[in-house]
Amino acid sequence: MQRMHRLPSSFRRFRKIGGVLDFGVFDETEGADADIVEAVGATLRHGRRFDGERLIALGSRAVSKAALLGDWWDPDTGALIRRGDWVTADGCELHDPRLPSLRNVKIVSGSCVIPEPGADGQLAYALSRPPYSLDGKPAEVQELFDAIAAFLLPDEAHHEIRNWNTPALVEVSDYFEAGAEWWGVHLYTIHTPELRRLSVIAGSTTD
Repeated sequence: MQRMHRLPSSFRRFRKIGGVLDFGVFDETEGADADIVEAVGATLRHGRRFDGERLIALGSRAVSKAALLGDWWDPDTGALIRRGDWVTADGCELHDPRLPSLRNVKIVSGSCVIPEPGADGQLAYALSRPPYSLDGKPAEVQELFDAIAAFLLPDEAHHEIRNWNTPALVEVSDYFEAGAEWWGVHLYTIHTPELRRLSVIAGSTTD
């Protein structure tokens, strides 16, 4: 198994504008549990403690692409959703607007409910709503999301997606302690057999 050390530029740009997820992409793998443990351990670069046996014992759930991306993604259009109720500078009230509709729109107030820590597949939320807002316009955020999703989940391939989310991930690594306090803990693996590729997506942070 070999790690891909240089990911497409969309991943670097995502990090530069304030994205908080960590990605690990590994080639030449069959996606076995031993490979997953090795890949997850390598991806959790901020963690000092990692227990691969506990990870496997906690288990995972096989999910679809739609279930992985979750409630902050519109499967009909592919658009990110800004969940919540918002008021624009010109007084318009918006409920769950799609990001592409917010081009040249200034939101001045609003609120939303964030997913519970360890909730099932909320990758779109984790990508687009870090504790501090992304430093990018809605169109750029949508463009980066589309590019990252296309790389991790190419349409022409079959994917074995596993959702490892649970508040108990703090027992696996101290990496997850910060997110368990508020913003959330996220851990997903995507095995793409045709490419012999295993992708790890992890996130845990707080304000």
